[in-house]
Amino acid sequence: MNSMIEFKGNTEHDRFALYLRPLDANGQPLFVPGATESQERWGGLHATLCGFAPKKGSPGASATHPSSLVNTLNMVYDAAKDLAKQGVGNWRLSRDAWLPLDGRSLMLLPTNTGKSRTLRAIAEAVSSAGLLNARAAEDLHISIGTADPARVQATRNALLSAPRWEVVIAKCEAGTDPLQVTSFRESRELVW
Repeated sequence: MNSMIEFKGNTEHDRFALYLRPLDANGQPLFVPGATESQERWGGLHATLCGFAPKKGSPGASATHPSSLVNTLNMVYDAAKDLAKQGVGNWRLSRDAWLPLDGRSLMLLPTNTGKSRTLRAIAEAVSSAGLLNARAAEDLHISIGTADPARVQATRNALLSAPRWEVVIAKCEAGTDPLQVTSFRESRELVW
């Protein structure tokens, strides 16, 4: 699915995508002044795991996700849990993550080790489900709306300190112009 169809087409159908989203200690979406507001249209800070498309079986849609988003969300959770280190009860960004700036986005990879088996497993689970425009692990990023060094560092520090993360289904309601997230649906916090 190209970006024209994803962002301009399918206005008669609700569209959905999977997000990897940082949370604060209270389980609320992480708020970082400036960065969060820059992503208000998209529901705040997040890494998009796949493109926005109508869900499987949407009548009349020219392109849909070919499999269930809820099942994929559970597959992502299971993939992350399978790689959990003994005694660690949740997933969060590694202390060795660099979060390098690329334009106005912080890239989730590379890390000092270059691996991040969990991020790779998350991206692979989404790809293996066939969700449209599934992102490769190397492409996962969090847009922050600026390249200002002070705001970049503040956002980087907040993301590295985020104690909780979740996988959540973001919804863009049909007919919303411009395309924007109107609600969040099912979610799974990466805790076990």
